[in-house]
Amino acid sequence: MPFHLDFPNIDDTTALADWIEVALVRNNTKQLSRAKVADAFAATLGASVQEVDLQLNWLFNEIRRRQRVVGDAYPLRVEESVIKLDITPPSAFYIFFLLLSLDGPMRKTKKFAAVEQIFDETVREAVRRYLGPGTEAIRFGWPPSNGRPGNFLKAIDWLAEQIGIPVGPGRPPKGMKDGGVDVVAWKPFKDNRSAFVLTLVQCTVQLDWHPKSKDILDQVWSGRLDSGRTALLSIAVPFVIPRNYQKWDDLRRMTNVVFDRLRLSQVLSGSDTTSFKKMISWIETELDSLSIDCA
Repeated sequence: MPFHLDFPNIDDTTALADWIEVALVRNNTKQLSRAKVADAFAATLGASVQEVDLQLNWLFNEIRRRQRVVGDAYPLRVEESVIKLDITPPSAFYIFFLLLSLDGPMRKTKKFAAVEQIFDETVREAVRRYLGPGTEAIRFGWPPSNGRPGNFLKAIDWLAEQIGIPVGPGRPPKGMKDGGVDVVAWKPFKDNRSAFVLTLVQCTVQLDWHPKSKDILDQVWSGRLDSGRTALLSIAVPFVIPRNYQKWDDLRRMTNVVFDRLRLSQVLSGSDTTSFKKMISWIETELDSLSIDCA
């Protein structure tokens, strides 16, 4: 039986926008007028259309904001008072992150392992594109893939060789898996010398994601990879971080670069999805497992 996605708190604009996005994508609703959205909200809440007018304004402004930031990879368009579905190949990334954000089928069945690896790979591509031509990026997270040794000490040796820097003097404890690092990206020069951009990325799909921004300790990793100065720290999440997020100032001080759904989708807008077949397959399965009411 499909999992039914309930209507969110109407005062939570971020959740409300996610709900509208899922409703249009899941039901393949080509367009939805503001009047129909208002009627649907009023009927669901047992309120009048006038009572939901303020929340509708917030909703339409949020969708316009997402459209502006993400660009062609955003699956919705607002034209005057109508929301239109406009799925393009790059919007598959946005839809993937959207579905990962839900408290839906994936979380209810606790099938995290496979999809977390897919998320890591999308982040790897996003970071590579963000840093630009010449950037190299690999997935380092657990479980190992792409030739990474399972033993952590051997994995550090392997990683340092990939990057082209010495191994640090630190001695990590036994049994460590990835030390909080899921993706590593660097942008070397052709002179084969160190002192170039290096970033360590924590990727998480956990709903309570903010504490994960502390998973990578820069001084600890300086003892594992001798990059000279400490590496840049990044965090990647599939959620939309609201404009009024109260912990943003703390977050930007704990990490150098924050990748949320909008930023990831923005930098992936020109990416080819043909090499992300597992992602496309997961999207189809997850959508089939969902049901959602739509006006």
